[in-house]
Amino acid sequence: MVKGILSTPLGNLHYLICGGMLQYLSFKDRGGGCSTPTQNDRIVEKNLVEKMRLYFSEGLWDFQDIPLNLSGMPEVYVRIYTTLCGIPPGKVITYSELAERTGIIGGARVVGQAMAKNPFVIVIPCHRVVGKNSIGGFSAGLERKVALLNLEGVDSRVWKKPPH
Repeated sequence: MVKGILSTPLGNLHYLICGGMLQYLSFKDRGGGCSTPTQNDRIVEKNLVEKMRLYFSEGLWDFQDIPLNLSGMPEVYVRIYTTLCGIPPGKVITYSELAERTGIIGGARVVGQAMAKNPFVIVIPCHRVVGKNSIGGFSAGLERKVALLNLEGVDSRVWKKPPH
């Protein structure tokens, strides 16, 4: 097991790697643990740290080779996350569009639930999922969602509502 914290411009990212797979990546410590770290855990950690550095410093996006532990998740969430990972940086998709692409008719709420429970912030880019008429929610806070979208070149100002 390797448990660590990555310092980013948006705050600390907490991670846990166990069994050669990322267990979570979150702006909140989710606790947990497992056995002694393996060589594979250290390799995954080194790769994750480098990928995050490149993401925040150069806007490079490529997390496909980070192994994620999706066991125990509902199969529909895994399908949603897999589809979402195909949305490139700089693009957004609505909850209902993601549901349709995943084959969940009328499933915008299910997509919203999957986004709220996403254990791999940034790696599974739930910040790219927006409402039809609003920026939608984000478990790490809307300010971070806006910052991530801006980092990827999305002008998130279009969703900001004027002050009352």
